Amino acid sequence: MLKKPNRPDDEANPAASADGFHAYRLKVLADAIHEETEYEFLAMDAYQALVEAREHASDRRSELFRDGKLICALQFLPSGMWKVDPPIERMTTS
Repeated sequence: MLKKPNRPDDEANPAASADGFHAYRLKVLADAIHEETEYEFLAMDAYQALVEAREHASDRRSELFRDGKLICALQFLPSGMWKVDPPIERMTTS
């Protein structure tokens, strides 16, 4: 079930759902110690999504999806800043 934060509606965001929230999915990638995990939550904007992602990602590389679309790869650095990269186009074969 998606977790919905307690924030007022954002009528200025027409791409959001009727109540102003987007569905986000954070895929925390596997490393030498941890398995890959995924978290789903609702957020009104990218800032709120990053706050939620910080709770789950620790310093592991992650991918952030909004409304089913990959929007970025990210990692929280020891300096306290996010390293955010554009999504890498995945190669497809036909």
